[in-house]
Amino acid sequence: MSTPAPGVAAGTPAAATDRRFPLRHFLATISFEDRVRMGRCMKAQAARDVGTAIGNYVWGPYPEAAYEAFDLIELSQLGDDAPPWAYSRWIGRQSQRWLAAVADPRVRECAAEAFATTHEDFSVLDPPWLPPFDPDSFDDGEDEDEEDSLEWAREVMSREFVANWLAFQLCVYELGGMRDFLEREASDALIEASDHPYEWADAKLGVYIYGWRQGDTLSVYDLQNKQERTVLHLGASSDVPECTIVLGRLVPITQEPGLMFESRPLVIDPETARGIVGLAKEYDADWLSELWKAVVAGRLSDGFASVGFTPLTSDLLRGPPLDVGAALNPSASLLDNLVDFPEDAERVRELLAAGLSEPVADGVRTCEIVLEGSDGRPQTIPSLAPLVAQYLLNDEVYEALLVHCTDAEHERTWRLIADCVLAHLRPRCHVLASACAS
Repeated sequence: MSTPAPGVAAGTPAAATDRRFPLRHFLATISFEDRVRMGRCMKAQAARDVGTAIGNYVWGPYPEAAYEAFDLIELSQLGDDAPPWAYSRWIGRQSQRWLAAVADPRVRECAAEAFATTHEDFSVLDPPWLPPFDPDSFDDGEDEDEEDSLEWAREVMSREFVANWLAFQLCVYELGGMRDFLEREASDALIEASDHPYEWADAKLGVYIYGWRQGDTLSVYDLQNKQERTVLHLGASSDVPECTIVLGRLVPITQEPGLMFESRPLVIDPETARGIVGLAKEYDADWLSELWKAVVAGRLSDGFASVGFTPLTSDLLRGPPLDVGAALNPSASLLDNLVDFPEDAERVRELLAAGLSEPVADGVRTCEIVLEGSDGRPQTIPSLAPLVAQYLLNDEVYEALLVHCTDAEHERTWRLIADCVLAHLRPRCHVLASACAS
């Protein structure tokens, strides 16, 4: 009799412990108590009860879904300082998870549509440890690999629903998931804390060109309506070239300048943009076919919409782009990722030796690089400030910055950064600037 894997109940089928199939493993090994906790967590989130949600949170099968935990931690840290639009973003994310939890048929439809749009063919559905399917050698006998193939396809499509930007757009907005969640699940407390949630649910996709940045605002040019708009800048344009063209959804907010993107927009190429703009006046959803044509033509990469996820109050990606067809792999250590950057690696070793954890050391070193690169170059700060803002939100990183990033030459830079971040983070920038002056 074989011994179950650590953390797996006795009697669990051996196939269920196969880490190539994290969803099957998760479903086969999760306890009834954990299922109850997951339900309580979702109910608490819909009720805007962050503390209860954190207390009942159960980690899911995919690392791509980790933003649920990060959302809860972020809202807990923000407390009463959370901007209303952050709750609107949270409602959108909750609605996607709610549809999956109740096995809404839109989940399968959106995952399949997103997959078909962003992949030239279906080769990623072939298990990587099996030879590609050959119809000429197929017979009507029982295929011992058939179960693996079907299970792998299920895994890939499940991860596609979690990680694909298009799947989110389709189920939350195009097919009405957010509006249904608002009408059937969201509490009055959650709706009242949010920003124009029903207007968000009805917002339309558009094609925009990133323009100039000033403080915490960004100018964008609307290619469909031929007009310039000013939106709240949360960093989406900071890590892409100037005049980048994006597909996104502008939504109303009470905070100035009155508009923002509901999530980080998707970068597209000029020819695809022209095709979508040309269709938009007559059709509502044919933009998907324009994206697929771009994949086939090689203008957009295969799987281009699996781009990672962002915090609620930032549009900077958390972590590298995701490969939805890849099996789970343990993440490398911070020093492993810095093997080609010896100066940074040496500084991180010093910070680790000073007692900082890897995530805190990473935050401090990143802020040091921004400060060193921005001192005397104020024109770079609007594009770099959102990166610093991500780390300022973390209490541990903030305390470490007070120790390691308060040299006298950084005072002016901290004050300039304060002008480019959201209001709830400005006091921390001013405290850091004052520490530089003392």
